[in-house]
Amino acid sequence: MTPDDLDKAALELAMQMAPRLEAGRGAQLDAMLAGGEPWLTVAQFAAYCCQTENLHLKPWETPPVWIDDPDDPDAGAYNPQPHDGRREAAKLRRQMRKLGISEWHPDPIAAIEAAKCANEKG
Repeated sequence: MTPDDLDKAALELAMQMAPRLEAGRGAQLDAMLAGGEPWLTVAQFAAYCCQTENLHLKPWETPPVWIDDPDDPDAGAYNPQPHDGRREAAKLRRQMRKLGISEWHPDPIAAIEAAKCANEKG
């Protein structure tokens, strides 16, 4: 599947944002690309890293990009747990979808707030 323009823009933003969020992340992404990983795979990893940082998730919590079906948060989950944040992540994904925000956006809360402000201004 080729990402559409919205996803591509979000993934490009994640590739720019990830190195600024964590020391060593830029070198890691560069090494992944140099090692032959496809750009899409590396960019999706960057989006995951950004969402985890920007949402202040614990290691066991689920970022929105890990939710296969926002309407059924446990779909595709290996071993869903009551405190893994899947429902919260699915709620964010539903909000993002409703507002036309890519699931790969590196900062879901900021994107949701910006979209709501833009909608209010007309």
